[in-house]
Amino acid sequence: MPDADDDGMPDAWETQYGLDPNDATDAWADLDNDNVLNLFEYQLGSIANNPASPVTVDVNAGGNITNAIDNANPGELIRIEAGTYNLNYQGFTPKTVMIQGGWNNTFTSHNPYTTPTILNGKSTAEIFYFECSGDTVNIVFDGLQLINGGGFFGAVAFICDNGATANLCMKDVTIAQTKAKSAFTGCVTITHWKGSISDVRIANLLIANCRNSGIYNQTTYGSNAKWNVVNSTITNIIDTASADCYGIKGLSLDSTINTNIQINVKNAIIRDNSDAAIYFTNGGSSLGSSAAASYCDFDTVVFINGVVYTPGAGMINANPQFVNPTADYHLTALSPCIDAGINVGLPFAGAAPDMGIFEYGTVGIESVNHSSSLINIYPNPVANILFIDGVFMTDKNAIHINDVLGNVVCEWNNINTSTPSLDVSKLSKGIYFITIENENGLSVLRVMKTD
Repeated sequence: MPDADDDGMPDAWETQYGLDPNDATDAWADLDNDNVLNLFEYQLGSIANNPASPVTVDVNAGGNITNAIDNANPGELIRIEAGTYNLNYQGFTPKTVMIQGGWNNTFTSHNPYTTPTILNGKSTAEIFYFECSGDTVNIVFDGLQLINGGGFFGAVAFICDNGATANLCMKDVTIAQTKAKSAFTGCVTITHWKGSISDVRIANLLIANCRNSGIYNQTTYGSNAKWNVVNSTITNIIDTASADCYGIKGLSLDSTINTNIQINVKNAIIRDNSDAAIYFTNGGSSLGSSAAASYCDFDTVVFINGVVYTPGAGMINANPQFVNPTADYHLTALSPCIDAGINVGLPFAGAAPDMGIFEYGTVGIESVNHSSSLINIYPNPVANILFIDGVFMTDKNAIHINDVLGNVVCEWNNINTSTPSLDVSKLSKGIYFITIENENGLSVLRVMKTD
């Protein structure tokens, strides 16, 4: 179907809902403000201007995510309460489903960075594994933190065969501490066989502290793959053994004509891994694989056997100046990546979008609905004791501090003073987010910890 702006939504569908077929930025907007972006509404087959669509299925803390996915009707949204869940899901039948984390326990507030949903693969298998043969899968991952993926194909895998079609969308997803059993796959892996195709759309993805390539794509026997990656960070993928540790690796492995991969990357930081930022190769006499990048921070790139690489405007190769290059991938004030991107439709805080997953000075996604203007925290930056005032605290309250990966590092309950003092001296240097819950609602504030 015609898609003039190549945003993953056909022109006719965009016209039906009053979107602009020539403006790719509207893919990442939310027409009906239901926390399901326009692109995701299309993938699910839902009604883009009706907040009651798609149908939702809620999984509370301790619930069974596997059962929810297996029992979901086509096009449903599975919302998962914040918390940590062990998960090794395997799907062998066609699915059209969205899996969304970051919800509070009443499913009235959504923020995957301050109320994270963490899925733990226990280093035993993939966290999500889908096989499709001759059919179609449409999967949307939103607001999830995936840790300890340990399958043959890493944390997320799609195996496509016999003319299958895989449509994958990811937004606000973090993948960490993953080591695939195969040295040559990746944290996110898609393999294609016998005329299968895929279309992958990714925004605000962080892959870090892993021991295999961030993204791995393989096409064979007349298969085709298309990737669009924006506002993402892939870094600190290090392995001292023989595993491939590229940011993105693409292989077209046979001589069949029209076996190819196409990738377009914008506003990304992909660097400081054991191997190149991007590695692409054609196999045999297969032609047509291509890569394009603009407004990105890459170090080395490798394109061989006829792969066409088109570097566009705004490309740099510079230290991104992370808060902590091995743990905290927010940008510091000196970063050359601040305001160095281009508008792709995602929220941004400065004169222009930043490169990478996190906008400088923000939590990482749209603001939480809260009344933080009523609350004052000081000193900020803080070394030892953090004070909070501005809201009367009763014995019905909770305060917790999350690191940038969403882990709760400090927690206090039932504080009955109007100006609590919190000892944060044992926290490591870096950026943290303090969440205050009381009778006035939920407030989230950013704090910097110094030595």
